[in-house]
Amino acid sequence: MPMHLRIPWVASTSLIWTCIISYMRGGNTETDPEQAMNIAAGNQGVALQGLYDLGISAKPAYAYNKQKDHVLMTATGRDRIGFISKIAATVSTQEGNILDVKAYKVGREFVTIMLVEIARGHIDPMRSELLRVHGSDTQFAFQNTQPWLSDTDSPRCKDGVQYTGVLRATGRDKPGILTNITTLLEELKLDVTSIECRQHMETTLDQETHQVFQISGVVRAFSPIDRKTLVQRLIAFEADHAEDSMRLGITETEPDPSFSAFQSSSTSKPQSLLARTITGQFTAGTQKGAS
Repeated sequence: MPMHLRIPWVASTSLIWTCIISYMRGGNTETDPEQAMNIAAGNQGVALQGLYDLGISAKPAYAYNKQKDHVLMTATGRDRIGFISKIAATVSTQEGNILDVKAYKVGREFVTIMLVEIARGHIDPMRSELLRVHGSDTQFAFQNTQPWLSDTDSPRCKDGVQYTGVLRATGRDKPGILTNITTLLEELKLDVTSIECRQHMETTLDQETHQVFQISGVVRAFSPIDRKTLVQRLIAFEADHAEDSMRLGITETEPDPSFSAFQSSSTSKPQSLLARTITGQFTAGTQKGAS
């Protein structure tokens, strides 16, 4: 290739590949909140999908069919590959529609909770079929539910989510730890969106072995939070449980408009303040966009 054509050729090739890679990756930023929630034409964004994956974002409201029955179905059994797929297949054969599902591994067991929509009068046949096919190694529980708001219901988050944080706690394990932490969250008016707990053995420098717990989860508040008071309460809680080497922290994450369908898209986002972390320190941030 002549020398005078090499530079334009390299530049053009680079530009083409940049466009291809950008298209394959998709957008990773959110535009206007209303546009971001536009399923048909908006940019959902990687960050928004990440919130959905965490289970902390209120997904767009589903138009429930009020002419059908809705049931919360819980299935528990030994953890194994195919646990969910086989149960979902049986639900499908009974013409049930799974609207929402949560699934967890607890110890050596696997637990899934499904919100199933099904034609009226078909819950009992579906229950019988599930017990017939899976009853030998899986336990089921069924609870009729009405997932939509009735005329007398008032949504908890009518003013939007005012605070969202990631909870982390660790320390020496003993009975009552979870009760104490969740009681503190209740006193702080923090709603638990998700929470999990695990234990492991840890050997100290003096070769003593202790069972240590780790708790993580997501909390949120539907009313304004006094962040200074929150930090003080966390510090005081640690001091009260110093003999257990307790470390407790909540790292604030900036609320997204999708957290609540009732939050106005014109509402300005609160100051991005990083609440106390697991290290026991906290840093005050600045409003987004400020230097």
